Amino acid sequence: MFRNRIFKTFIGLGLVLVFFICGGPNCIPQGDDPGTGPTTGTVTVTGTGTYIPPPPPTGGGTGGNYNTPPWVTIIADRMSVTTNEMITIRADAGDPDNDPLVFDWFVSQGAWYPEPGGRSIRWTAPGYGTGVNVAVKVRDSKGAENKAEIFINVMMSGYVPPPTMPNQPPFFTDVHSDMNTVGPGGVVRLFANAMDPDYDPITYRWKMVGPVAGYFSNPGPDAQNCDWIAPNTSGMQSYEFACEARDTRGGFQESYHIFVYVNSSSGYNTPPYNFFITASKQYGLVAGEEISLTALAYDAENDPLVYYWESIPEMGGLPIGMFVPSPNGQNIKWQAPYISKASVWDKPSVWFNINCKVDDGNGHFDFRSLSIEVMTQ
Repeated sequence: MFRNRIFKTFIGLGLVLVFFICGGPNCIPQGDDPGTGPTTGTVTVTGTGTYIPPPPPTGGGTGGNYNTPPWVTIIADRMSVTTNEMITIRADAGDPDNDPLVFDWFVSQGAWYPEPGGRSIRWTAPGYGTGVNVAVKVRDSKGAENKAEIFINVMMSGYVPPPTMPNQPPFFTDVHSDMNTVGPGGVVRLFANAMDPDYDPITYRWKMVGPVAGYFSNPGPDAQNCDWIAPNTSGMQSYEFACEARDTRGGFQESYHIFVYVNSSSGYNTPPYNFFITASKQYGLVAGEEISLTALAYDAENDPLVYYWESIPEMGGLPIGMFVPSPNGQNIKWQAPYISKASVWDKPSVWFNINCKVDDGNGHFDFRSLSIEVMTQ
């Protein structure tokens, strides 16, 4: 019996030692890390899940360790395709610090093939009607990264909805510009993405709200993405834009409005600093509920600061909510969208990244992000 007690004591001490070395339940044997999947060139096949961008590096001013994250937007040949159709999907990206970039692509359905350089892929739609989530994460050589995401409708070839089925209008999943402040004659790229619940083809049209100045080009306002050439102005002037999405059966939706500022002043200065954002409520929002969003930053040169907000749901193809009165401003409101449980596999809630960019009008900006929970119904 005495030797049995010694043996039990020895085993017990050994288990305690293993617990402290491994960290208890979190101990994972080496070799069990699933990794990030196979790699081809500079394009990595990533796993599923929600990407939350890290906070940008600190610092700023002349020299120092300030590193601005890259910007990226996805552009597809078409946002509505038929089964087994092949299109090109490319990432329009750049880095304010001119750092080298690496691209990681993810496509939820269909077959895709990386092209040299990693900025674009050739994608073939699956042989059945569905929604496809396409995402790319771009990372610079200093570790800063950003992500873009689109949703492509795959329609059955020759599919016509039954006449008894009520038409559902399209809704926007993204509306933004690649730059919020430019000089006179500068070029701004306008981007829109909408989804149709019935998988109807969607047409887009851009318009200016209020004063009309400058002009649309490449290819023009009747396009999903187009350029706007800023007019010659003096001082700081703001211009307001909206996009209209229509399906083939009369469904119509207008996006919330975005603003672009034209600044005729120039000169070297430092980026905004001490930037933070807050929300009046972050958890348990229901459809239609409004929350207040507040941003605050400082600028050493007292440049007028412009704040631009965006909302990104954790899953592609979901409505992005509504900014009131627009996604521009230091103090605005955001209205939670309606999300059905069936559209997200019965999840009780969906998380949104609410991102804010502050721009000093002289080529310097900063980003911040917070998470908002919206309950499904």
